[in-house]
Formats: sequence, structure tokens, C-alpha cells
Amino acid sequence: MPKSCWLLLALAFAAGCGDEGSEGQAGGQTGAPIEPSVKPQSWPGPAERQLKPDHHAAPYTAAQIRAGCPDGRSSTYRLDIYGEEMLQRWRFDLGDAEGVTWTAQRLKPDGTAEGEPRAQRHEWASLQAHASFLAAETQVRDVTIETHVGTFACMRYTVTRSKVVMGEVKGQTVNTPSVSVTDSWFAYALPGPPVKQEEHVDGRLVSSMELVEHEMPGAR
Repeated sequence: MPKSCWLLLALAFAAGCGDEGSEGQAGGQTGAPIEPSVKPQSWPGPAERQLKPDHHAAPYTAAQIRAGCPDGRSSTYRLDIYGEEMLQRWRFDLGDAEGVTWTAQRLKPDGTAEGEPRAQRHEWASLQAHASFLAAETQVRDVTIETHVGTFACMRYTVTRSKVVMGEVKGQTVNTPSVSVTDSWFAYALPGPPVKQEEHVDGRLVSSMELVEHEMPGAR
């Protein structure tokens, strides 16, 4: 799985630990509402969204994420992380020019809270960095997908990584090639976490997350 990935954040919360985030600052401004199923006619160019010279442009600027994650934004995801299924509700609060407090609450199948919520402060630039991937490993295309909460025009990021896994067979070291593919669907209308994400390793689905409920208050 790519190092910067929303699924890793979900896994960190499930394991009971947070993510510190990197330094950064972003201004915030809200524009006209975006029709969820239609790609906007204008969008920040790659140079505005690119964080590193060897990385592909991220789907959003830090300022877009700030504008898209007003206090009270709440999203519930269905997660399957290496065979462990769960629901998590993510909520954004106490946002300011530098960052926001992101709280994750695990839910029971009936939607009631399970255990204690876990909150972590993130800077807007660190949230942007969770969708910044090496250009050589990344392909991006526009797609429209159906979700539990509606139809979204999305940027689909496909990140393919290859590595060699070392193991032992009959006392001998064996190097086996392994390929992981992570697909992330970032909705133009919902800057922030993807509405869907899947990771395949050697063709097998090993983890996924999908938006199943969403509540967006008035923008800041």
C-alpha cells in the first residue's frame, strides 16, 4: 500500500493510534457548490496541486480540502482491512487556517457507537499529502461511480507498486515478486477523503473502504 493513504489512517485509528501529519498551512475559501455527478468546468491546475517534483498532482489543494471539510462534516465508511470488517464515522471539527481535528468513531452494525472515539489534529497540507503519489507509479482518469450516497464524478487514482518478497522454502531463500494496486476514487464535489478505495495485492482484494453515509453542514 502506498505510504500516504487514507486506508492507513483508518487502520491507525482501528489499531488505537493516530497520525501526526506534516507541517503546512493553507488558506481556505468556498466557491459555488459543485454538482456531484458532473466534472467541474474549472479546477486547479497540476502545478497548484503537486507537492513534490517526482509526484503526480494530488486531487485537491490544501485550501480545497479546508473548504470541503467544514466543522461538522461527518462521513461513515464501511471498511474491510485484511479481513476485519467495521464501520467508522469520521468527523471534522475545530478547523482553522492551519488544520482540523479529525475524530474517528467505530460503529456497531446498527450504527451505534462502539468503544471510545479517537481524535487527532491534522494540518491541511498533511491531509493533502495522503493523496500524493509517485508519478511513475500513478495513473489518473476521470470516471463516474455510483455509491451508497449518490453518483459522483471522480478522479480515479491507480497506484501500482512492485516489490520483492523474501521467504524461505526447504531451507533456501526465495525471492518472489509482488505487485500491489491501490485504486482511490476522489469526488470532485467532496474534497478530502476518497469516496471509495481498494487495495489489491497480486490480484487479491485485501482492503477496502467505501462511503455509506454523509452529512455536510454549511461551509465555513
